[in-house]
Amino acid sequence: GYRLDDTAVTGNLAHAKCPMLFVHGLDDPTVPFENAPRAYEVCPADKDYLFTKETKHIETMFTSGTAYAAKIDTFI
Repeated sequence: GYRLDDTAVTGNLAHAKCPMLFVHGLDDPTVPFENAPRAYEVCPADKDYLFTKETKHIETMFTSGTAYAAKIDTFI
């Protein structure tokens, strides 16, 4: 019964209090990349990001494993 149209991600992110790491592939066909920079900017919490080239949906650890692991280690 849940649909993506039923939520306002950026609106909810505007109230975030916990640290967030935004990871997104530039070639994501599922969630358009242009959503990631907008979400990052709206989030007031401590945050960081990793945006990777030639990466589709949920593939960053496979396409950019070293950068992904380093970013997670640093973020945590």
